[in-house]
Amino acid sequence: GTERGGEVLLPNLCLGFTPDRKSLVLRSPEHETKRELPRRVTGTFLGSAFEQHGYVIEDGIDELAKMVGKALRSDRTFKRASNVKPRKVAFLWNPYLPLRVVSLLGGVGGVGKSTVALRLAAIVSNGDTFPNGWKSRNGEPANVLIMSAEDPLEEVLQPRLVAAGADLERITLCDFELDESLTLDAEGLAIIERQIEEHKPKLVCLDPIVHFMGDKLDMNRANEIRPIMQAGYPLRYPGSALALVMRRFLW
Repeated sequence: GTERGGEVLLPNLCLGFTPDRKSLVLRSPEHETKRELPRRVTGTFLGSAFEQHGYVIEDGIDELAKMVGKALRSDRTFKRASNVKPRKVAFLWNPYLPLRVVSLLGGVGGVGKSTVALRLAAIVSNGDTFPNGWKSRNGEPANVLIMSAEDPLEEVLQPRLVAAGADLERITLCDFELDESLTLDAEGLAIIERQIEEHKPKLVCLDPIVHFMGDKLDMNRANEIRPIMQAGYPLRYPGSALALVMRRFLW
């Protein structure tokens, strides 16, 4: 496609935005569709919008998403404070686990970080009450995505979830024996984003976070870690609860 003004042109299809820059507009000779824009335009979002309009784009969707994001960025980066709508902090577990953020569960090795995370997953999957009496989502069960790089599924994770009383149908596990290279780079985040789009989890667990940083980053250097965390938009997916990441502290 080509870019002209605030629009991206494809054969027989025009992609643009509403004047308030809040919605994506797809216009073809047959019809027009609108889709509310997320905070960051991704290939997954754009592909879904095209499918809704009746188009399927297999190649170049991520590059097109970057073009669309670039066209939006200058208008959306800065806004008047009077145009900002305040939003109350919502919690999965009040006051410990707020929604739409990344939370850290840390401690020395062997204190039970993974056990606590799996118990939380079980509570979310069943809509049960948290230890302090808090009941999230009016007790409605929700989905959970667990990415544990150290514990095997068959011998550890699944039996622990059963022991915790989890609804296994609502929990998706990542099998790292099939793919040990999943990290929080652009490719890895795209994979995680697709899983979040598909399963709509309220809780996403990464255990341990050091595994997902890969072997080229120093976790003690803020300038190396910050871009990774800022790029981790899928982990703050609207409607999803949070990413609960585990980190082992050394004393």
